[in-house]
Amino acid sequence: MICSPFSSTINKQNNYFQGNGYTSPKSYNMQGHNVTNFTGNNLQFTEVEVYQVTERQDETPWRKLPEVKQKVLKSELETYSPPGKLDHVNILLLGAVGSGKSSYFNTINSIFQGRITSVARSGSAEHSLTTTYRLYKIKSTDSRQPLKVRLCDTRGLEDGLNLDLSDLMAIIDGHLPDRFTFNPSVPIRPDIPGYKKNPTLNDRIHCIAFVVDSTAIDVFPDKILQTFKAVQHRVNVQGLPQVVLLTKVDKACEVVSKDVSQLFISSAIRDVVEKTGELLGLPRSHVYPVKNYEDELVLDDNVTIPALTSFVQMTRFADDFLNDCPDLDED
Repeated sequence: MICSPFSSTINKQNNYFQGNGYTSPKSYNMQGHNVTNFTGNNLQFTEVEVYQVTERQDETPWRKLPEVKQKVLKSELETYSPPGKLDHVNILLLGAVGSGKSSYFNTINSIFQGRITSVARSGSAEHSLTTTYRLYKIKSTDSRQPLKVRLCDTRGLEDGLNLDLSDLMAIIDGHLPDRFTFNPSVPIRPDIPGYKKNPTLNDRIHCIAFVVDSTAIDVFPDKILQTFKAVQHRVNVQGLPQVVLLTKVDKACEVVSKDVSQLFISSAIRDVVEKTGELLGLPRSHVYPVKNYEDELVLDDNVTIPALTSFVQMTRFADDFLNDCPDLDED
């Protein structure tokens, strides 16, 4: 039956709704009847119910996380020890201004402190709030001793005030000390105070995390993408592992905004993960969607588990790199 009794908005009149469309029961054998006597020659309705059909969200996860609790993930990081003679591994957070680099460190730190913390400067600003190179230590929940993993935060990339490739390689190769202050107008040179001319493997970066705002993937700044690609070209020779931390997922998907537990069910986030992997030429398994602690006042497992999982994976990749590194036993 083809039925469209209403073609526009109607109002109730004299206890009924007057239809202004049509009904055409063509699909049936009318046995001599026609539309007129089938409908009583009117389209008057005493009751009208309107239903909205919405697309049902597929509840099958597009990525399955290990079925472990945050206590197990935290324990793996708290008991982690790098291979060889290294004191710790260094993971570099590299991303545009406002992408969520410092917020990611604050998120990880909050998880281990058991409360929301704000050690690294974060927020919205025209230029990078990070002006110094930081090798952040994270203390174990129980022992209060630093983990043997450091998150290294550097100045946010931006048009006009970008760190050039030589500056970034100075960071990656371990030449800069903790708390080194950047001067956008002065390139990093071997004669600057604190510059390490002969860095050891312990000083170098062991994994790079490109931090990408998931809401900006379709309009990703070309200059920053060029910087990412240039870094990749250089570190691919070294075999340095690379991942993507895909931040602000709650702003990229309304479903996730309302319920973070839907992160790995959301088709919108799955699509962004695929686009990001293609953009940077990395496997989708190296792209980790996370929501940083930004407006929460208490910890939430749905935020904590993806963040911890990404941190664990980066540490494992750093291990893989170091175990294959010819310099491992020299430090």
